[in-house]
Parts: sequence; C-alpha cells; structure tokens
Amino acid sequence: MKKLLFLTMAFMTMFSSVYADGLTATLLKGGQMTPYYGLDALKQAYAAADSGSVITLSPGAFNNLTTVAKPVTIIGTYGFSPTTSQATVLTGLTVSANNVTLEGIYFSGTVTLGGVNDCLIKRCWIETKLTSNANHYRTKVDQCVVKMDEAVANGYNYSIYNSTLHQFSKANTTSNKAYIANCVIYNLRSYRPYATYINNVLGIQKAGSSTSYNATIELEAASEFYNNVFYTHYGSSQSLAIITITYPEGCVNRGNTVKNATSAITFTYPNTTADWGTGIDDTPIGITGGQGFVAYPRIPRITSSTIDKHTNAEGKINVKVNVAVPQ
Repeated sequence: MKKLLFLTMAFMTMFSSVYADGLTATLLKGGQMTPYYGLDALKQAYAAADSGSVITLSPGAFNNLTTVAKPVTIIGTYGFSPTTSQATVLTGLTVSANNVTLEGIYFSGTVTLGGVNDCLIKRCWIETKLTSNANHYRTKVDQCVVKMDEAVANGYNYSIYNSTLHQFSKANTTSNKAYIANCVIYNLRSYRPYATYINNVLGIQKAGSSTSYNATIELEAASEFYNNVFYTHYGSSQSLAIITITYPEGCVNRGNTVKNATSAITFTYPNTTADWGTGIDDTPIGITGGQGFVAYPRIPRITSSTIDKHTNAEGKINVKVNVAVPQ
C-alpha cells in the first residue's frame, strides 16, 4: 500500500509539473519516442538526440538552445505569431551542423548559419535577422517570414521560396547568385542581391518624404528577372513618387512589370496577397504561387471534431476526429 501511494504521489507531482510549465519536447530517435517536460525540455531532448533525430515542440517559449551542432530536425507547432497560444517560441539559434531542419518556430532574435550544408528553414518567423558567419551551401528558406536577411552574402546555391522579407542587409557577389522565387520583398532599394528572381513582388522604397525623391533604380548586372512585379513602397507618412527600373547590360529582363502606387502598400506578414497577376506557367505571383503557403508545420493537428448526440443500442457515443498533416 505504501509503495502504491508513493507511486501515485510521484505521478501526481509529475502531472502537476507538466501542466504548470505547459511545455513538452518529444524526441523521436531510432523509432522510439521520449517526452521531456518543462522550460528545459528542448535542451534535454537535444542532449539525448542522435544524428537524424526529430524533436517536436509544443506551443510555448522554451529556454533557448544556443547551438545546433547535430544533424537533427526541430519542429514547432506554429511560427507566425509570438502571442497566440499556438506558437512555439525561441529567442535565437546558431546552426553549426549539416542537414539541420528548423520548422514551425517563431524566433524573436537572430538565426545564425555557420559553414554548413543543406540547412532547411521552413514555416518559421525570424523577427530580427537571418545571418551567417561563414560560407554556407544549399540553404533553403521556404514559407517563412524574415525581417532582415544577411545570410545571402555567404550563401552558395542559396534559395528563398514562398516567403515574405522586409529587406536584405548585405550583398553577395556574381559568384554566389541566389535563387528567389514567389516571394514578397518590401524593400529592395539598398541591397539587391545578385540572384535569379522569378514570380516575386519586389518593393522599391524611396529614400525620403519629398516627391523630389523620384528615382531611377538600376538593377544589378548578372541578375535575372522573370515575371516579377516591381512595386513602389512608402511609409504612410511619406508622399508618393515615381520609381523607374532600368536593366543594365547583362541583366535579364523578361515579363516584368512596374506598378507605381497610388497609395502606400501595407506591411503584412506573411503577405498572402493574391492579386499581383500571374507569372511563369500562369502561376500566381507572390507567395500564393509556386509551392503555395502553409502556416502549420508537418505534424498532425486536429482539423475538425464532432460528437454525435445520439447513442447506439449499446449506449455508446460516436466521436469523430479528423487529423491532417500539412505537406
């Protein structure tokens, strides 16, 4: 009896702790799932992880894991609002291993890439900046919000798809052109990376509040622009001006258009506006084209549930739950 009472009390203590913290990190390693609870759950799951392990995080703000130095996948439940109860929140992270995947996480700070290969950042919100401290290869950013992108400077075969960015803050060179497709970029004035641009909405922000700031923006030679919309962007307190786009020798220009605004474009993250027209193969321009945009990560979530009010002959109630896994 004493032993049973002790076990019951221990279970109640654990149960209380789990719900008090409201945080869970589930480690999938070698076919075995192990849950960890509390503020340090992510740290504990990562410490126990092997190469190829998957860590799935519950909603909530976890104590930060400073560096990811193993090829693991970390998946949160949602990344597009720091205030909703659905969001998984981390302050920041440094990636120093190859083949790391980050998905469904709101980063309130900076994500830094080391000299790594094949990093995938998917369905994440990076509030401060995405940067790098060394050359990185085949990094892919997909269906994300990135307020400031510095990682393009050191990226080789660096690609950004279906994402919303405020601006780039460092330049790359002709030797490491990026690939940017189906994105909305609000300010392409100060830094315009060498890249192949396909089906993007590219905002050009003028540099002042006077109409004397009408400007001609010359794009970088060696870049390629296919079916993009250039849109003049201004803050609400600024008057409007006319921006002219020119393409120097060596810069490819096919199917692009310029829309000088009659009103300010509104910052919306992620911008899912679908009325920019169609681009290559008649797919929509912006993040609603291409692969599309799905906010939720690749973990099962309840999409609907019903309870039948009637009972059968045995007095049982029919409960139906639909679970979907985003692709």
